[in-house]
Amino acid sequence: MTEDIKQRVKQIISHTVGGEYRDKVIPDDLKLIGNILDSMAVTNLIVALEDEFGFAFEDADLSAESFETVESLSELVKRKL
Repeated sequence: MTEDIKQRVKQIISHTVGGEYRDKVIPDDLKLIGNILDSMAVTNLIVALEDEFGFAFEDADLSAESFETVESLSELVKRKL
């Protein structure tokens, strides 16, 4: 289940934020903040994750640390499920 969540998160990042990582392999330790995520991309990613997984993020969930890497973001999604 954990790897499935991580793969789904990677697909959402690829299709929502994309950029140079659209349809490419995204490493687990890829730094998202300051690399491929700006404020608009974070907003789009949040909405896409909520839609895909069927939950709503709370304000307390939305820290820079949670969105730092694919791994940290996947962990946040797992906790929300």
